Amino acid sequence: YRGKYIEEAGASNFFAVFTKTNTIVTPPLETNTILPGITRSSIIQLARSELGWNVEERNLDISELKDADETFCCGTGASITPVGVVNYLSGESSDVDDLNIHDPLHNFEVTFGDGISPGKVTEELYRLLLGIQNGDLDNAEVIQKYSDWIHVVDP
Repeated sequence: YRGKYIEEAGASNFFAVFTKTNTIVTPPLETNTILPGITRSSIIQLARSELGWNVEERNLDISELKDADETFCCGTGASITPVGVVNYLSGESSDVDDLNIHDPLHNFEVTFGDGISPGKVTEELYRLLLGIQNGDLDNAEVIQKYSDWIHVVDP
């Protein structure tokens, strides 16, 4: 893909949230370069079933980030971690021209929100996932619905 598509971030899956279209985009597993993580699968299911978001598993072009409202990564170690800024460095001017960003060094930066705080969708998914994992979500019905996600391991 030579830098055109977002794939992962340091052993964690990447998600972009587009509130105007009520859509969350994450790269597809079919590329065979994406981790088929359990947390990734959980996030997709929670976003669709509990929050009512459309989740698209497809290539995410770097140019689409300018329209994203928030981004986050997820993984076993990272849980759900907001991404405040994405920096892009391209060796090809056409990549930058496609974005209508004219930088002589062919790089750009996209900041999501204030660049520090997690977005609302990221926060809600984090709250749901941790609440289910810890059994302390304020919605017993949701905890019961996903009870098969929890496997107690004896020491």
